[in-house]
Amino acid sequence: MADYQQPTGTKVIENVLDLPIDARPDPDEFVRAAMEWHFNPQTGSAYWLRRAETLPFDPRADVTSVEDLALFPNIVDELRDVRVEDLIPRGYGPDPGIVGVYESGGTTGAPKRVVVLRDWWNQHGACTNAGLDAHGFPGNVDWLAVVPSGPHQIGEVATQAAAGRGGIKFSVDMDPRWVKKLIAAGKAEEADAYAEHLVEQAAFLLRTQDIGVVMTTPPLLERIARHDDLAGLINEKVQGIVWGGTHMDADTRYLYRTEVFPGVKLCARTCCCPATSNATWPPGWSRRLARPVTRWPTCPPSRVSAARMSLRGCTDDRADLHRRTGAARCLPG
Repeated sequence: MADYQQPTGTKVIENVLDLPIDARPDPDEFVRAAMEWHFNPQTGSAYWLRRAETLPFDPRADVTSVEDLALFPNIVDELRDVRVEDLIPRGYGPDPGIVGVYESGGTTGAPKRVVVLRDWWNQHGACTNAGLDAHGFPGNVDWLAVVPSGPHQIGEVATQAAAGRGGIKFSVDMDPRWVKKLIAAGKAEEADAYAEHLVEQAAFLLRTQDIGVVMTTPPLLERIARHDDLAGLINEKVQGIVWGGTHMDADTRYLYRTEVFPGVKLCARTCCCPATSNATWPPGWSRRLARPVTRWPTCPPSRVSAARMSLRGCTDDRADLHRRTGAARCLPG
């Protein structure tokens, strides 16, 4: 972005959009700047400029506050098949600095795609690093990431976090889409065997390498916790656990912190970068990127979207975890 010259008259907008990541701009001023950026023919993306022609209002003239964002329809399904090139704002110029194209998990249908550009990625890395520091996570230690890679962004996030903090990332790849297909087909035993296959790989790395931080999903963390030897290894070697991808309720987090992993710091991935929350950025907009955030998640909300935070109740696996730790209650999140 540094080499790209904005059209005349957009200096104020530039100042608002290019504030430091931990800044707190006036929300309504920020919305006006975002509307100008995304719907100006010189800076907006092909997708939003085309979409504006179908809207019964003029975003640049009529959307001037956070409340006005409610005028927009829910376009999340359109992200399933839109050309990714059409999501890149023209304001980035001929070399936008694409880090990657990432997809959602596909839980509600065909995956949705977003484009991650270098300036956002650098901000995300700096903010994550600061958030981990604030939560007392160590630097200069190796990471074990038992998370999806491939089209899923979380694998790249783990690589960025480990490298940015002076560590090496060890990986165990997982395919959540395949697990969902197995469960939908009634093949619970195969899904269970696949999950145990992942735990076995994680166990080998925990035993043979100096792992200081583990990043994984709540379901896999529950499975690891069921193995007394692995729980002991984590308590002995690991200083922090970063979890994400699905919901973990407050009762389970309490059990981990007090009973299962009492000496290990526990942090949600969305909590590692609080400055990227929608407390900073108005809902539905990701600064210069042309992708909407579909809803506000919790703990705290993240502009990247951690939207699958609606699971409640107590699964069989969680009930087993509670029995293991001597806790009989199973409270909703």
